[in-house]
Amino acid sequence: MNRFFAIIATVVSAALFAQESASSLETGPEKEWGMSLALQYAGHYFDKGNYSNTDPVLQGDVEFTWKELFIGATGIYDLTDQNGHDRTFEEYDYIGGWRPSLGGDWDFFIKGLDFQIAYIHYVYPRSREDDSNEINIAVNAQCLLSPGVDLYWDFENDIAYGNFNVAHGIELAKKLTWNLEAQLWWGNRRFQERDFDVSRNSLVSVVAKTSLDYAVTDFLTIGPFVQCGRALGRQMRDSWKADKDQSAFNANYGVVLSMEF
Repeated sequence: MNRFFAIIATVVSAALFAQESASSLETGPEKEWGMSLALQYAGHYFDKGNYSNTDPVLQGDVEFTWKELFIGATGIYDLTDQNGHDRTFEEYDYIGGWRPSLGGDWDFFIKGLDFQIAYIHYVYPRSREDDSNEINIAVNAQCLLSPGVDLYWDFENDIAYGNFNVAHGIELAKKLTWNLEAQLWWGNRRFQERDFDVSRNSLVSVVAKTSLDYAVTDFLTIGPFVQCGRALGRQMRDSWKADKDQSAFNANYGVVLSMEF
């Protein structure tokens, strides 16, 4: 555990040093590369409105970009030894892909479109037989509420799922933004059999999230969040309620520290 926090401190210190160095060199053309870091504490490991783990978790994310290309990694760490979990990493995700945009200056209600095409490799240290690979395709419109579709395909197991999503940010003050998000999740039969032991091809859940972002500096933000999820359909609600630690309606909370430069 101490080693985990030491790694986080080292990465954050390096990022702050890199930001200071980059700021001193901000002359000439706009840079083509970028880097972002995020550290999130959450009361539970919350996935599509469902508790994958009811223990508190710490999630770290890092991403590097060059022009429209990106690579990144995520680690989710269990913070307690309750509920059969023992203060180890719950999951690692590795992602790489392409984020092109189309338009941006259209003279319509929709100003343009943002795309993501990515490959994701999931690693589950406690159950390596569940490791998987997915193709992700997403598109969001550049307009009010930023409506979009986010699709995932596990091509090895013929598992498909995704969501329709909307998001909106409201500037409350110069450095304070209130964010609102919602997702409507769907999964095919194989996905629902794997994750919920439900044999159907239909909607899974609806998830809502609200958060505050306070800009400490030009590149550092921090803020709390609250999210909740509701199972859709009788079979899905029964599946969630079969777990004694959750119900058909679940909630989560936490705080996020993020840096981008």
